[in-house]
Amino acid sequence: CVGRGPPCKPDECLLQIALYTSEKGCAKSTDAFEHPVDPGASVRSLKEALVEPLLRWATEAAEADHSEVALSSDVTWKRLRLRDGQTGRQFGILRDERTLRSALVGLVDGRQVAVQVLPTEEQLGP
Repeated sequence: CVGRGPPCKPDECLLQIALYTSEKGCAKSTDAFEHPVDPGASVRSLKEALVEPLLRWATEAAEADHSEVALSSDVTWKRLRLRDGQTGRQFGILRDERTLRSALVGLVDGRQVAVQVLPTEEQLGP
């Protein structure tokens, strides 16, 4: 894969990560960063891997343009809800134990995954 983010191995895909927010029933996503993934990895493992880069991105975004992207440093993977960001998928929720390949049908470089930061922890089973 070719992109501005971290390098990928030949068997990995480069996801576009976005921050998901919902205000007054209107869903919105803000492009954040790119992240390489193994399609055979679980949704849960992606959530665990995204905590640090998400916090780093939020800090850099807040410092760069004083946006309201601030996230508290106590965010854990259990407070992240991943959603399918592909057009037409209506931000469907991805279940923790599924593989990325099965949760994101047609997974290729550039596929968008939206991250929602929840006020409390949750774990989504099959």
